[in-house]
Amino acid sequence: MLGLLLLAASVTIGIAGDPTSTARVTARDDASDVARLIDALEVGPGSTIADIGAGAGELTVAMARHVGPSGRVYSSELGSERLEELEQAVETAGLDNVTVIKGHANRTNLPNECCDALFMRRVYHHFADPAAMNASLWQSLKPSGRLAVIDFPPDGDESAAPSGRAKGDQHGVTAETVERELEEAAFELLSIDEETDGDFMVIVRKPMIRCDGTTRRMVQAVRHGVHGGLQTAMIVM
Repeated sequence: MLGLLLLAASVTIGIAGDPTSTARVTARDDASDVARLIDALEVGPGSTIADIGAGAGELTVAMARHVGPSGRVYSSELGSERLEELEQAVETAGLDNVTVIKGHANRTNLPNECCDALFMRRVYHHFADPAAMNASLWQSLKPSGRLAVIDFPPDGDESAAPSGRAKGDQHGVTAETVERELEEAAFELLSIDEETDGDFMVIVRKPMIRCDGTTRRMVQAVRHGVHGGLQTAMIVM
């Protein structure tokens, strides 16, 4: 049913976060991406997820229907005009399990550890400060929560600076760079899906244990139960 709804029409939308460019995104693309995301993120009825840089809301609406009334979708965008467009899409779809929030260039603006999963489509390459945003993505996920990044590689050489990833023939980002930057933020790589119609998908997870890639310190609290009224824990360095 979801596939039929998404395949019913095609639309031209602007790439989220980039008001100067447009891309032909058909309902078939949306249906394919929704199926990929549901499988990769392992979400279902009752899940709480977030669409970062939701654009016109096609994926937000489809994912909200998937998680159902017992689930919740946070949907973010930049700028008042885009937020109004997103809110209208949610209202038109008759959904009451979507929370539209104002986005930010360097943070999600989501509550800490609120989400079972996060996703974004053709948004990551717009991050001028990936380290700051990735730290915020980490904070927004529950332990073991998953993040899926759908994006596309540049036609030319990749920009060495994140600020150049949205310009000219350097427009885009490679899967290898996304993987490296997310691992630097302590995410655990699960898989990289090869390009489909020009897009790739990187799937990572927030592990139960956080390993700081700079200091290589790993801290794990392990409950061993209670002995004589004293709860013990183990710290692994």
